[in-house]
Amino acid sequence: MRGSPTGPIASSSVPQQSLTVPLFAPSGPISPPSVPKLEPSGPIIASVDDIVVTVKPNSRKGPLVEVAGDGALTIFVREPATEGKANAAVALLLARHFGVSKSRVVLTGGATARTKRFRIDR
Repeated sequence: MRGSPTGPIASSSVPQQSLTVPLFAPSGPISPPSVPKLEPSGPIIASVDDIVVTVKPNSRKGPLVEVAGDGALTIFVREPATEGKANAAVALLLARHFGVSKSRVVLTGGATARTKRFRIDR
């Protein structure tokens, strides 16, 4: 092996050329993909209510929602207050009372108390 210590390729008499290959060669201005615009069919009103309720589990009156004169809610459910059964029943009853799906009713406080706080997304 003659030539430089880097090997026979570096010592060849062929001139080396740098080869530049573009990875992406646009043929014009780049535009984002077209996305159809959705027009609302009616007014979009997002409303979130935080409500405090008093829960009466193991009640023979239930399922029932009582609204006091000052607007306070008392909820009677037949389910016991064990393993979250009463909380699930209260969430379902609140969803029916407010006319929303049960996935829009979220317990935010008082999981083990009789006074509970729920968030209702309308």
